[in-house]
Amino acid sequence: MGANTGNQEVNLLYHTPGVSSQMNLRQFGIFPTGIHSGGWLSIVDATHAQISALICEITDGSYNVRVRMQEAVSVLIGSSTPYVVLRWTYTGSASNDYMEPTAVATPEDNDLVVGCCTFSGGGALNGFTYTSRSNPSVKDLFLKVEETGDGDLRVRIRGGYFQDGSSSTQIPDQKSDLFTPPASNSKVYLVYVDNSDGTIKIDSTGTAAVSPVAPSYAGKLVIAEVTLASTNTSIAQDEIVDVRPFVSYGKESVDGTSITRTAAGALKHVDPYYMLTRTIGPQLNGNTTWTALANYGTVIGSSGITVASGGIFTLPAGRLYEIAYTVMFKRLSLSPEVRVRYHVLSGDLGWWLANDDYNQSIARGEIENVSDAHNTLSFKGLILPATNTTLRLEVITKDATGADAYVWAATLAMIGR
Repeated sequence: MGANTGNQEVNLLYHTPGVSSQMNLRQFGIFPTGIHSGGWLSIVDATHAQISALICEITDGSYNVRVRMQEAVSVLIGSSTPYVVLRWTYTGSASNDYMEPTAVATPEDNDLVVGCCTFSGGGALNGFTYTSRSNPSVKDLFLKVEETGDGDLRVRIRGGYFQDGSSSTQIPDQKSDLFTPPASNSKVYLVYVDNSDGTIKIDSTGTAAVSPVAPSYAGKLVIAEVTLASTNTSIAQDEIVDVRPFVSYGKESVDGTSITRTAAGALKHVDPYYMLTRTIGPQLNGNTTWTALANYGTVIGSSGITVASGGIFTLPAGRLYEIAYTVMFKRLSLSPEVRVRYHVLSGDLGWWLANDDYNQSIARGEIENVSDAHNTLSFKGLILPATNTTLRLEVITKDATGADAYVWAATLAMIGR
């Protein structure tokens, strides 16, 4: 056992029964004070504000205590006492140790500020601000996006800080702007911090779909994804996905394609987007121009990518895709030169998969002028589309000399990470 160097105070000593004063002293300076959950203000009438149920950690400067207020409380306010605060003093008496919600002119050092009331010209209560709200210094609550509980198409953003180089901007508790649901299906919206001034904004550029994907995160500090259906009239907590990159339990990757959470909150792996197909049997002879391979035969597996009419695939934006094909051609006449390529039809055209000879996926091959001769062409490449992108596999089976062939077998793959 060491000596008491530095005038130490130990709470609690081993095998010593715990009493309230020791327990509250043990929490002092360790548990971050502030309003950890709930505690939002609403108008009762011109002179009363209501505080919703809450959980907080509060101190009197010597002791800390956790308080859960399980019911809403009405507080008398006025223009001379606009701050709604929580105040607590440890007395050691079971009948006097309760926290006091009240309204004051100026908060004291240990008060927890719920919010500040605003008044009309006639002095009647007409709203609240949360700039001075006592948020706990806990990283996992900074800028957390939650439902408002008001039954409207907004979300609430908890206060926090935005750091840009040497500049730090305080972001107060606030409600977002109104969301506008899609006209049909569902759509993913991004709630993000504007890097230029620290304001909270909504990115609504996503595409409505049965299974929508989020728009690109590029250039944004995204703190939540909100998925709304066309029928939404309010936003529930299970429609908000926390994607704050500075919170350790958030998504593993910036766009959440590796790890997500179940409805119960458990981590789960997200299957990559993929499509694998295989076809065997003669098709597409006599084509002197680029012609789509529309018959893909058997779909070996798929997730998130499907083939549409005309052999068109759509790659959802924001993922890195490996695209590949292997096509076997058989000779029909003479010694034909055959070609095959992927061709981007719409969306992100910056990946050298265009309708010209610079298309990086073009493969060429000549088939010998002998019976049953064949040639197999293949390609593998990467594409990271910034927008939803449609493409298809195309072939040329007959060359300028009249030599002809046909597609005998084809396998193609698109795998998104």
